[in-house]
Amino acid sequence: FYDFHLYSDSGRIPSPSAVRLLPMRTGRPLVLGEFGQEATAIDDDLQARVTASFLRSARELGLAAAIAWRLSDLSGAERRMKTLSFERTDGSLRPAYRTFSR
Repeated sequence: FYDFHLYSDSGRIPSPSAVRLLPMRTGRPLVLGEFGQEATAIDDDLQARVTASFLRSARELGLAAAIAWRLSDLSGAERRMKTLSFERTDGSLRPAYRTFSR
């Protein structure tokens, strides 16, 4: 398979026609191997919207899978990693976790 990583606050996958054609041209599945918000603010609403949009785009484009980065937070992780985590340092789940798990 081939994978690509994408961070954007819109949650859109650019060049959808090319993305849709790549598996047909290569004979290999295409995976959104990492995705998440680009903004560095810890914003539950933004993360949930971006997650939903990326997953919807991946499904519409026929991608084999989408793998969010990072499901769990690490104590002391740098701020950038905390914006991408679906779990808070206190162990509670952010709304995007439910979006992703559906």
